[in-house]
Amino acid sequence: MLTTFERFLFRQFLAINAIYFCVILGLFTIIDLFDNVDDFINHSAGGGSMAIAARIVQYYGRMGMFIFDAASVPMLAISILTALLLLKKHGQVKPFLSAGIPTFRIIAPALLLGISVMMCVKIVNREVFLNNAVHHLHANRGSTQQTFHLVAPPV
Repeated sequence: MLTTFERFLFRQFLAINAIYFCVILGLFTIIDLFDNVDDFINHSAGGGSMAIAARIVQYYGRMGMFIFDAASVPMLAISILTALLLLKKHGQVKPFLSAGIPTFRIIAPALLLGISVMMCVKIVNREVFLNNAVHHLHANRGSTQQTFHLVAPPV
């Protein structure tokens, strides 16, 4: 059973991880969209700005799964460091240390739980979602044509 402090640290770790994922996805979307906005406009023949925006959201929503797969491990490390720095900044560890509770006992359960939850999310993403969406990597940006490439591991 986790203590109140460990549950707080776990929620803080997950929130920091979600914020970092949104930042990474937003940066990727903006940088990639600057280079490739022409593809979205050219593939929407008179669809209007809402159709273009819908295709952009659909394309980068699918790419979000691939970005999460690639960036999840560095995000874990940065999230752990950020959570620990926020604990230090707000002075939330000193009362536990002065009571004689070791730092390992304070921080380890919540962070281990957070790491295991994020690794499970990565496994589910890789095994369930990426298997069904890998052919979208080969599609043109903004295109509505279905592309079905056989993607198989090398023999």
